Amino acid sequence: MSIKKYNGSSWSDTKVLKHNGNGYENAVVRKFNGSSWDTISSQLHTDTWICTWTSSHGGNGRYGVTSEAGRGYRMYQGRYGDPYASWYDWGVQRSMAGFDYLSMQSKLSGAEIEKVEIYLHNEHWWYYAGGKAVIGAHNETHDDKSFSHTEYGIKTVEFEGRGQAKWIEMPRDFGNKLRDGRAKGFTLYAESSSPSYYGYFSGYGSAYAPRIRVTYRK
Repeated sequence: MSIKKYNGSSWSDTKVLKHNGNGYENAVVRKFNGSSWDTISSQLHTDTWICTWTSSHGGNGRYGVTSEAGRGYRMYQGRYGDPYASWYDWGVQRSMAGFDYLSMQSKLSGAEIEKVEIYLHNEHWWYYAGGKAVIGAHNETHDDKSFSHTEYGIKTVEFEGRGQAKWIEMPRDFGNKLRDGRAKGFTLYAESSSPSYYGYFSGYGSAYAPRIRVTYRK
């Protein structure tokens, strides 16, 4: 439910603001339903989107695979350690995950973002003790078989072992960019050849595929 105002010919949604001493912010408006108070100015919602594609790419364009074939079902990050790096060096690998951005923008339009999270399921790290995932953002609408990103290293997350899955809380600004069409998915890319960053994650088509979960008021 939302607050509406009449403009002389029709009703439209409107905001109720309050002054907090420094500026104006959204006010919470409630009405009594006979036994308790219902919030009518905004409601808290949580929606989750599963990825619609993933792609993995080697450093310097050495190779690229999409979500439709082979390793595309995994998201690779980082560079092999020795001796494998000297046998077949694909450079510093990096990956992208894309989502139904039109659905995101529709659901989040006009919303105040409270929390945004990414789900990642690791399948392998170079070390048994785990590694670090470096998460960025991209603004691609589809997999065009080349790597690109709009922001590097928004968040670095430590995993404590192989096979671990996590919901990772991201900065709220990432959610704002998903809402406003300035981001359409996330990347995995570490600007380092240290084996601490080498690993791969479940991708598109997996039961543990990447997800984005947004909690918002609207």
